[in-house]
Amino acid sequence: MKKIRFQAIDMAIQKNGIKIALLLRVSPIVPFTTLNYVLGVSSISSRDNLISLLGFIPDAIVYSYIGSTI
Repeated sequence: MKKIRFQAIDMAIQKNGIKIALLLRVSPIVPFTTLNYVLGVSSISSRDNLISLLGFIPDAIVYSYIGSTI
């Protein structure tokens, strides 16, 4: 059962990898480390994974702003 779920998720990531990875990286709910492991095991292309790293920019800006005001 779990293998079928992972295969379905893997196929979705393979087809729309950049869109899914970027949205997951922008989401504050998903921990970065867990997401990195899941995307590393999936069949997302290296190019899509690297481009999705742009999703870290909004979080970095917010964390930097909060840190500078404290």
